[in-house]
Amino acid sequence: MLEQAFHFNIPKYEQEYIDIHISAIEKNAMNHNLSETTLPNLDLGEQLKQLVLDELNEFHADAELINNLVLHLNAAVKRLRLGVNIHNPYTEKIKSSFKQAFFLSVNLLEKIEEQFLVRFDDDEIAYVTLHIQSFLDRYRPNKSEVLVVCS
Repeated sequence: MLEQAFHFNIPKYEQEYIDIHISAIEKNAMNHNLSETTLPNLDLGEQLKQLVLDELNEFHADAELINNLVLHLNAAVKRLRLGVNIHNPYTEKIKSSFKQAFFLSVNLLEKIEEQFLVRFDDDEIAYVTLHIQSFLDRYRPNKSEVLVVCS
């Protein structure tokens, strides 16, 4: 259907990947008695935005970070409520390389878990970490480490 509507070809492996996710969402929606009338209530944008602003107040001025986080978290909360998890093959690398951003992400997501009654795994936390690390990289002052040796 997409191929006909937009006049392009989707490789078979991508069709199967999309089908897996759609099937999982349909299955979980039926298991949770979610109907089309309840799905629009999952739009959490404003609630998420306020929570993100409250928790990341030191980053308040960065609209790019806030907007990207809210978009990501809105989709993530919807997925988690439907029982759809995503895998991040770089989770361990992200955790070890970006410890400060991972810590900030954990703190933020704990508040979101409490408010929206969902549970973020390390894979999802790692994706949020990339948003925060991107901000830190953009606004981190260029620090030069200098060693002065006097004789």
